[in-house]
Order: sequence, then C-alpha cells, then structure tokens
Amino acid sequence: MPATPGEPILTSVSSFSIDHDGIITVATNPGAVLTESSVEEGVRAGAALIAGGAPAPLVWDAREIGGVEPGARARMVADWPRLLKAAAIVGGRPLSRRIVDVFISLSRTSIPVAVFEDLDEAKDWARTFLSA
Repeated sequence: MPATPGEPILTSVSSFSIDHDGIITVATNPGAVLTESSVEEGVRAGAALIAGGAPAPLVWDAREIGGVEPGARARMVADWPRLLKAAAIVGGRPLSRRIVDVFISLSRTSIPVAVFEDLDEAKDWARTFLSA
C-alpha cells in the first residue's frame, strides 16, 4: 500500500515525499550534485513512498541543483519507468535550467518528462497523469 502524506524521506541530496493526490515530490538540496549512489538512495525513497503501489507522477524541484553525473543520469533512465508515470522537472535559475535541459536531451526515458520554471505549473501537469 502506498505511503500516506507525512514526514519526508531524507537522502544525502534530496527530500522525498508524497502528497494527498499521490504525486511524489522531490526537492534537491542547494548545490547538490547527483551521483549514481545518490540516485540509488532516491530510487529506494521513491519505492518506499509507493510501497508496492502503482507508479506515480513525480515533481522534481531541481532549481538549486549543482549537477548530474553521467552515472546518475543512466540510473534514472533505467529506474524511473518502474516507479514513475511521468516526471515534471522544475529548473529556475539559468544554471539549473541548463543542467535539466542537458539531462533531458541526453536521457531517453520511456515516460513523459517535461521541464517547467514554475512549481505550480509542474504540479498541474503531473496531476494529469494521476488517472492514467
């Protein structure tokens, strides 16, 4: 059974939670660089949030991200489809936006991925995948 909204799951670089709608939300710590091991932590956090339930949409606040290593990118591409229905990535600062754009262009995921500058717009887009 999926987790109920409550205390976030903290990893070395991010905070993971699930909202009342069933959307997984991730906030990356300022300046954090995602590595393969930090993505593995995130995959475990996401799996704990859905706890055997169906894949869920994700909203990832990457506005303060410092970078994404190639191994991390490959791990996300491999693991996201079993956990997620779709991923909305928020990148606000020019640097974080470039990092997110490079991530998207280099990563061929089998789930819908969209980039936003506004967190509310990202959440609205993610909600469209709740009934899918």
